[in-house]
Amino acid sequence: QSYNELNNHKKHTWGSLLEWVYPIYSAPWSTFRDLAGLDAYFFLRYIRMCFKITAVSTIWATIILCPVYATGGGGQTGFYHFSMANILQDDKGRVWVPTFFCYAFTLYCWFVVRKEMIHYVELRMEFLGGDEEG
Repeated sequence: QSYNELNNHKKHTWGSLLEWVYPIYSAPWSTFRDLAGLDAYFFLRYIRMCFKITAVSTIWATIILCPVYATGGGGQTGFYHFSMANILQDDKGRVWVPTFFCYAFTLYCWFVVRKEMIHYVELRMEFLGGDEEG
């Protein structure tokens, strides 16, 4: 093919580059399991679980931790303005916020992983048991 033929193809826009997103997210999980197999299915579920954990921690850290750190009064600049380095040593109350956040985040992670493990065990037992008819 010539260079002109290659350049005459439709120019991609962001809409056409991301048009795969909606069909993927709207497809039922059983479709992925049937088409890609059990290993790929659980790999996709693992990626989704990691995305959930990351998204929730990012949102809550932005809503809770960043304001606590930013108003800490330590006089830090740049990235350190939004970190624990900006909290004054005498301000013991502000240290409890990240402590509670850590405990809440750990419980959330435990809940999400436990939910996925229950699903994994149920589906794995169904797979190993096979279809017992008759």
